[in-house]
Amino acid sequence: MTRGAHRPAYPEHCFPSDKDNIRVADGGCLEGGYPVEFARMEFQVLGIEVRKSNVAACNYAQSKTDLPQLEFVRDNGWNIDRCGRFDAVFCCGLLNHLDHPKHFLEEVFAAMKKLLILQTHFALISDNDRRLRLPTRVRWFTDRILRKITPTKFVLSSPAENEGRPGRWYTEFVDQRLFRKRESANAWGDDLALFCILRSGKNKGMILEIR
Repeated sequence: MTRGAHRPAYPEHCFPSDKDNIRVADGGCLEGGYPVEFARMEFQVLGIEVRKSNVAACNYAQSKTDLPQLEFVRDNGWNIDRCGRFDAVFCCGLLNHLDHPKHFLEEVFAAMKKLLILQTHFALISDNDRRLRLPTRVRWFTDRILRKITPTKFVLSSPAENEGRPGRWYTEFVDQRLFRKRESANAWGDDLALFCILRSGKNKGMILEIR
């Protein structure tokens, strides 16, 4: 990544001045790319990452920068409230790996003051899906038969409800052997994840950007 490439600009619109007093957290920051860019914007930044190998990569990236306002901790994103309060929280590619996304968002809202930037997968449920309660495996099969140019990529469950929200279950790990090796996988902590239908977080009085 070159300097400034893919730099998330939305926080600068919400916090145009006095950035050195603005705290930003990145929950599930992988190898630290986004926290580095936030720190280059002059925000006080904390990157939270649970995988040991990724934290090592974060610390290496930090050692190659001159960004004293940048910090990384090894912890589960669920524990964001232990790290204090944040003016903004960046959550990229994490929510769709959790089996209780609503509960996680409540924890995030409790730890933040103003801005949540959320990038996630989400499920679409048509009236036919809801009526027939068909899993996406059926559509995946028919897509292959019909040789669709853009077939259904994820094999999800039939429409379900979790935490009072509609969604579809996606199996992260098909067996216990793969679940035990989750340290090297793209997700953490749950063998099932819910691709939820997101309503909004606006009732909390927060700014919510979903990509």
